Amino acid sequence: SRMSPVQRSHYISALPQRLTIQEHISVQEWIAFGRFRFNESHHQSLTQARTLLKKNQMSEFADRSMATLSGGEAQRIGLIAMMSQESQVWLLDEPANHLDPKVQFDVYHQLGTAWLSGQTMLLTTHNINLLTQTVPTNDHARITVIGIADGTVAWSCPLNSNTLCSHLSDLYECRVTRENGSLLFHPPTQSHHES
Repeated sequence: SRMSPVQRSHYISALPQRLTIQEHISVQEWIAFGRFRFNESHHQSLTQARTLLKKNQMSEFADRSMATLSGGEAQRIGLIAMMSQESQVWLLDEPANHLDPKVQFDVYHQLGTAWLSGQTMLLTTHNINLLTQTVPTNDHARITVIGIADGTVAWSCPLNSNTLCSHLSDLYECRVTRENGSLLFHPPTQSHHES
């Protein structure tokens, strides 16, 4: 809290679960704003924004207004803007929110690649299978899954832990099993009472 915004942006960048941008600002300008901590010209920031859009196969969005994007499009642009900040730690809240399944896999694969390259991140998600399916199995032991219940840490264990299924079963109140590396969430059994 004692850091200036520029200092703080060196260490932490964040992607909220839902971006609500009503300003009619172009996508490339929005991404360029994520680089405010750098001592670079506006032209350099825009060049970096265009490079990131191209790298993420979204060059056609450069001149679109942020206010016209769908929820999924805004989420993908928000992820690129967060990356443009080049901070030491990424905080992500449901980064694949509003995205179709293929794009969800693309986003998690991209996050996994960044993590394997040394990027520190704290990610909240209800879809743990996106992690199990996009991060190489031999790296699952390096991912810590933390269960939150009633606002406090209920448990933590590695993604490959034998106890993960029982922890998730308790947390979500449904039976969770592991099959071929993926977690299966089974509907809770309903008790039927005769009237």
